[in-house]
This record gives sequence, C-alpha cells and structure tokens, in this order.
Amino acid sequence: MSKALGLEAGDRPGPLRRLDVWRDLDQVARLLNVVFGDEAAAMGRSVSREFDLLRFAAPVASLHALFSDGFAGVFGGFVWEENGRIVGNVSVGKVDKSGQRWMIANVAVHPSYRRRGIARQLTQTAVDEAVRRGARAVVLDVRADNEPARTLYLSMGFQFLDCKARFRLAHALRRDWSVQPGYEICQLPPYDRSRILPLVLAATPQTVQKLLPIRTRDYAVSWWRGIGTSFVHSLCGETERIFGVQRGGELVGIAEIVVRKWSSLHRFSMLTHPDHAAHVSNTLVGRSLAGLQHYAPRPVVAEIRSGRQAEAEALRAYGFTELETLETLVYWP
Repeated sequence: MSKALGLEAGDRPGPLRRLDVWRDLDQVARLLNVVFGDEAAAMGRSVSREFDLLRFAAPVASLHALFSDGFAGVFGGFVWEENGRIVGNVSVGKVDKSGQRWMIANVAVHPSYRRRGIARQLTQTAVDEAVRRGARAVVLDVRADNEPARTLYLSMGFQFLDCKARFRLAHALRRDWSVQPGYEICQLPPYDRSRILPLVLAATPQTVQKLLPIRTRDYAVSWWRGIGTSFVHSLCGETERIFGVQRGGELVGIAEIVVRKWSSLHRFSMLTHPDHAAHVSNTLVGRSLAGLQHYAPRPVVAEIRSGRQAEAEALRAYGFTELETLETLVYWP
C-alpha cells in the first residue's frame, strides 16, 4: 500500500481529499448520476431522488457522527477535485460494530477523466483509511460483467469471495401465498437477530465462512441496536419487516422486505436452509409481496446468493426478472 495515497493525501488540500458532506453532496450526486444513472434507472431507482433524502439526513447524521464513531462511516469517503469540480468519488465505512470489517462503494470517475489512475488512487485511499482504523477485511461489490473494474480491484490485491444475483419486479401482480404442511409462518422483530444465527450458519457456504467467519456477537440482541435501527428507519422513511418459516420450532427460512416511503423502489432479500429451500421459498416471496399491498406500488429489487435454484425459481414464479450478477471481493491487510 502506498502511504502517499493514504490518510495524509485525503486530509490535505489537493485533487484527492476527504469528503465534506456539507459542501460536496450536490456535486457527488451529479457525478453518481452520470456514472450510475442508467444502471439505477434499469432497476427503477433515481439517484437524484435518493440524494435528496441524503441531503435531508446529512445534518442529523453529521451531528450523530460527533458522538458515535460507528455512525461516522455512514457518510465517510473521499473525492477527487479538479478546478473546483468533483470528478471522482469513493465511499468507505464499517459494516460491523467491531470495526474489523469495512466496505467500499460508489467508486465513480467522470467519463472525461478516466484512464488517469483516479479510480485506483481513490480505492487505495479508502483501503488505507479502513486499515488505519482497524479493518481486518475490506469488501466491495462489482458487477460480474464490469471487466475493467474487476481487473483493477484484482490487481490491487482483492480476491473473489462470493456472488449474488439481483432481480427486479416492476409490478406485484401475484399476492397469493400458502404454507406447506409441517411448516408455519412467523414474523421477527428487525432488531433481534439472535434467532437467525443458526440459519445463517447453515445457509452460508463454508468457503465464505472460512474467509469471513460468522461471529455470534454480531447477532446478539441489543437494546441500543433496536433504538438505532428505529432511528435510521424513521430518518429514511423506511419500514422493515422480516418474515420467517419454521419447522418444529427451527427457523428454516427468512425474508426481509424494506418498504421505502420516499425512495423509488422497495428491497427484498431471502435466506433459506439448503435442506428446506424448495419447501419455503415460494412462501417467503408470496408472503412478503402480500405485505406490500398497503404501501405505495413501486418496483421491488431482490438479492439472493447465486446458485440458489429454489429461491430463483420462486422469484421468477412471482414475476421477477434477473438483472445482473454481483461479485463480492475481499482484501485482507
């Protein structure tokens, strides 16, 4: 890692500097709209609309960052500025409360400024920042068909970790659902993750767990996490609902749907036990879509781990179409 591109470069005046939420948000929004606007529109998203929400949330988030180191990662990152114009951006922040796992996102360079090494320097600076603050693993997602980006990250030492498929549903035409004999549906509180730990262990491939072990403390019940979850959802106009399917008291599948009041789409994710996926996937998709009937009709974007045939078939049965494949890459200091 080049120290010249690390914290010092991000803090001092120059092309590469630390993101200033108060003055940079508008320019970053315009940049991301140029770089990712078409991709977002294909999923029914609006970059401009989502940044309008961030513009509202930024003052509150910045205030909380003064008192909570964990909250500071929400708006952390670096920009590349030339002649007063932001032409490059990278976001970086924690993904767990221990601060040992960090994620890089929104690596963007304006088309007129590419092939100058800006993306590499932004990404390197983000990695250096995460490592300086205690990261033991840094992850990022990249589209499987984005060969230039994949080549860049792999050349910097990132390695393949996992793969997920993203689906989109324009309109929820089916809302029917049923539960197979021997199974029962339940609803879980968003802040209580302790009960899903055995399912996560069973559903996560051993190859992934070997590289990024699943830690019990990340699923512990916390009253502070409950308050924080409620605050974030209220701030963003979100409602989170988690449905589960159990058999003999054992949780064998869960689906999480995040209903967004101000965003242009809703989000859906699903996790099923390999031995029960064929029996519970349709139930989880149908029950979740039925839960949307009281909310504004918007497209739904779903993410599942690639290779989960029963889950993919259930999504297609309810009208979802596959959009893209995302690879998760990981870097270890």
